[in-house]
Amino acid sequence: MSIKELKMWMGDNKFELGVLSLVFGVLLTVLAFFGGPREETPDFLLPMVETVSQPTQWYLYFWLFGPLLFILGCWYAYDTYKKRKKFEELMAHTGRAKFFTNLVEIEELAWALKRKDRIRLAEKKAGFKKK
Repeated sequence: MSIKELKMWMGDNKFELGVLSLVFGVLLTVLAFFGGPREETPDFLLPMVETVSQPTQWYLYFWLFGPLLFILGCWYAYDTYKKRKKFEELMAHTGRAKFFTNLVEIEELAWALKRKDRIRLAEKKAGFKKK
């Protein structure tokens, strides 16, 4: 998979990645809250603990990355939802003048959303140009 294909895939799945990030953020925060400092480190964290000089402080990473992932996930999901709602509202206009007045904004939203939205926009533009 090339970098361009990866960017396209990530752009097409921004909402899903945001929700996934949100879920992992909550999971890490819960693990940090209930995992607290213990004498014994879980087996799955042993490779990380060996690279860190303080083996009993592994939960601090969860405290750091858990809320960060949660906030980023919320932001991505909300931003994508807001853009989707605005795009659908602008695409619902049936008037040619209103559509072409907002064309720049519609194109920006289409490029921020999924590939199918760019195709839908191209079809609607072609339909208006035929008339």
